[in-house]
Amino acid sequence: MIDKSFIEKIESMAETKIIEVNALPYSTKALHPVHVEMQPIGLSTLQGFADFIREVHVAAKEDFIHIESPFTVSLKSGFVDFLSRHTYAKTTYCPLSNTLARGSYVLVEDFVVGMQTEFVQDENTAAILCVVGNISDGNIKAFSDDGVSQEVTARSGISKVANVKVPNPVMLTMNRTFNEIEQVPSLFVLRMKSGGSGLPPSCALFDTSGGAWKSVAAERIYQWLKANVSDLPIVR
Repeated sequence: MIDKSFIEKIESMAETKIIEVNALPYSTKALHPVHVEMQPIGLSTLQGFADFIREVHVAAKEDFIHIESPFTVSLKSGFVDFLSRHTYAKTTYCPLSNTLARGSYVLVEDFVVGMQTEFVQDENTAAILCVVGNISDGNIKAFSDDGVSQEVTARSGISKVANVKVPNPVMLTMNRTFNEIEQVPSLFVLRMKSGGSGLPPSCALFDTSGGAWKSVAAERIYQWLKANVSDLPIVR
């Protein structure tokens, strides 16, 4: 009996032909495209991205800039072989810290650090730090049943302890996109809870914008690129 692999070997050695059927080209054998992947230049700022385009890249007619998200912008080619595109360069925003960006509870100490490193400082961040930085362990209680407002026991002096209402919701400006553009503010809900069983309390911030800030950030990135890289089309 002739082995199946023997037949397949003979078939693989046969000459490949292109024939036409009903005005459409067909191959007598399966053909597989060979893709050569171009490794994009990795960048971390919009300014570096603009510098690459102006000083290094030789633009082709169909090249364009793609704002993929508030965190990623890439420089792409038009269609090349097999209807694919090359990515020449990509810049990605990488925050130095994202402790509070995940919307999960963290210990007060980490929360205080995150408030000072991940947000633009203003009167609202100062008000939150004033409350959170003076929480008396284990003395967090619900102030109302709306799931938003809370009251905590905080130190108001060297030894005096007083009930303080937590500001909610609060407008904050988080550093969450490229530094070259103005950061986008949005409303956050601040929540606190007691650790229980002698554990320290924890805090969390929850963005209430539903991701709407991303559209605003993409528009600001678009305007920045339009002003600094004027000779290439930009898509969002």
